[in-house]
Amino acid sequence: MTDRASIRTVDLTANRVRLGVEMTRDGSTGRLVRLRTVREVHLWLGVDALLYADDEGHLTVEKSAWSLFCGRDADAAILRYDYERDKEGYPAAHLQVAGRNTDLEEVLAMVGRRRSRLPHLHLPVGGKRFRPALEDLVEFLIDERLVEAKPNSKEMLERTRATYHDIQLLAAVRRRPDKAAEGLLDLGYKVSEPMVV
Repeated sequence: MTDRASIRTVDLTANRVRLGVEMTRDGSTGRLVRLRTVREVHLWLGVDALLYADDEGHLTVEKSAWSLFCGRDADAAILRYDYERDKEGYPAAHLQVAGRNTDLEEVLAMVGRRRSRLPHLHLPVGGKRFRPALEDLVEFLIDERLVEAKPNSKEMLERTRATYHDIQLLAAVRRRPDKAAEGLLDLGYKVSEPMVV
């Protein structure tokens, strides 16, 4: 799918890191990844995330963006999965799609939206805990035959996505242990009150 792209982190402070592709040492800029595609199609993948250790020491995403561009110079946006923790005014986890839809633009203008184009809409995608993973975007590219996938790519995606889902599940359990206990009780498990330290 790509040729030798490496995603890495750069330490910004004692408890904050930035994740991206071939970033500068200070983490200020990364680059887009040229995807291996069929024919003369030019597709580019953007990977960017800011992470920190929360009060309990868990690695937490403050914001992330998985982007797709096309064009010889990656000058045309296609879509972007965005996440911004505790964002005001629109869903924290959302999808933005580049493109034009004149009927939709007319409706948005009629209801008084100041910014009335498709790329300005923030389509909710699963909220803080169940938002799409980078693997979902990569799977889309493979399934729609937009990229040349390496053998066993889908199996690798399933494994890494399962790890992401497990991490999100554990985070959800930490935030709502009462609901987790309720679900386990419904399945026939024995659940006891937590030990007081």
